[in-house]
Amino acid sequence: AEPTQGNPVVVSLDNKAIVVKDGVGAVAVTIKIHKSFHANANPPGAEGVIPVTVKLSGIKGVLLDVTYPKGERKKFAFADKPISVYEGTVEIKVTLKKDKDAKIAITGAPSIVVGYQVCTDKACLLPAEAVLPITISGLE
Repeated sequence: AEPTQGNPVVVSLDNKAIVVKDGVGAVAVTIKIHKSFHANANPPGAEGVIPVTVKLSGIKGVLLDVTYPKGERKKFAFADKPISVYEGTVEIKVTLKKDKDAKIAITGAPSIVVGYQVCTDKACLLPAEAVLPITISGLE
């Protein structure tokens, strides 16, 4: 699916069935942002700005290591300093690791949760979340 003016963000995973081998698994999160919008990078480089975040939900005992790409610094009329933003298509690399000090426990529907706020040059939409269901095997 492609982003539209009315639905400016499309979030997807390269793989919904994550296989953990030797305690480590990987997935890539792709965020497509409509050309009229940008999302705040992580880190955004400014206070009071909501960055893109990637979290794990519905499972305990698994740690996430998220590699956020470098954003592009842009100046906007509403901010004193340039803000680091993502535009177009962004890929975020995510590594899942078994937490050696914790028991694996399913606490709901395992999901990758991507938080973001997109803005035009003049205004921001409300913060939103994309919840992407996953399965994780190989944790036993």
